[in-house]
Amino acid sequence: MSEPLFLPAVHQGLIDTDRVAQLFADLATTRILSIRIRGGAMRTASSHVSTLSEAQAALMAVPPRAVQIRYRHAGENWCDVLIPGPDGVRLTRISDAEVQRSAESDR
Repeated sequence: MSEPLFLPAVHQGLIDTDRVAQLFADLATTRILSIRIRGGAMRTASSHVSTLSEAQAALMAVPPRAVQIRYRHAGENWCDVLIPGPDGVRLTRISDAEVQRSAESDR
């Protein structure tokens, strides 16, 4: 019998525009490592942007675009992916440390 597969913890939630604004305010207090605006269905490449305000504008644009933000908070690297939808913005968050632990347990 094989050992159980360890998967990293992924945190998800649906947030409204007020919480999106609060999230970007919170992110402004962290060390931003990278910001990418994700391509839509017809776009294969993602583009780097330099500021949180550009990322927030892309998220709220018409048509909206998904945003990936990597940042360092409390001594740990995190990745947030924000995907706009009709009912709000889907936030998916994962810690790089969790991904690393998962990879190590699979060896």
